[in-house]
Amino acid sequence: LRLGLNIMKIQKSLEDLSVGILKNYSENCVEVESCDESQLLTYQYLAAVMLANQGDRILLTSHFWKDDAKSILKGKGSDLSSSLCLDFFKEYLNIYGSKVKNGIMELQGDCDMSLPFIAPAYQSKLIINSASYHKRLTWGLRFSGLRIAFSAAFRVEGEDYLDDLSSLLSTSTLKADDVFL
Repeated sequence: LRLGLNIMKIQKSLEDLSVGILKNYSENCVEVESCDESQLLTYQYLAAVMLANQGDRILLTSHFWKDDAKSILKGKGSDLSSSLCLDFFKEYLNIYGSKVKNGIMELQGDCDMSLPFIAPAYQSKLIINSASYHKRLTWGLRFSGLRIAFSAAFRVEGEDYLDDLSSLLSTSTLKADDVFL
């Protein structure tokens, strides 16, 4: 039961974090909604970043359509190339992952973070559903007629780790840059 409560708390913290970062780019109302793992395959791409520390692993992903970046940037990005649209989501995951990394570093002092990478969404099954993760979370964000999905996969030691990380994330003050381009 304790692990279940920690998972719900960390999911809420990650949802709030993903909303907060998106609001730096969009003035529109952002709503969190449920998302099933099977829906992750319906997107065009995924951006991913891995965090690792002392045997603990967290994989964070965002699932999207390439042109979503143009809509998020409200006209500022209407002339973005395909490459820059993908770069927007890599940068989004870099900011998101950095906030989580800062929480891990406060808890355990050290954390490695991979560079964000892009993959076709059909590879979600291979990337996220690895047996090396014992818990996976998914949620979606809806705004301006768009929907972006997120997932977090965990392999962590100890029951209190996720609870402590969740508390640190909810009080984090790291802000994203105001301008992407």
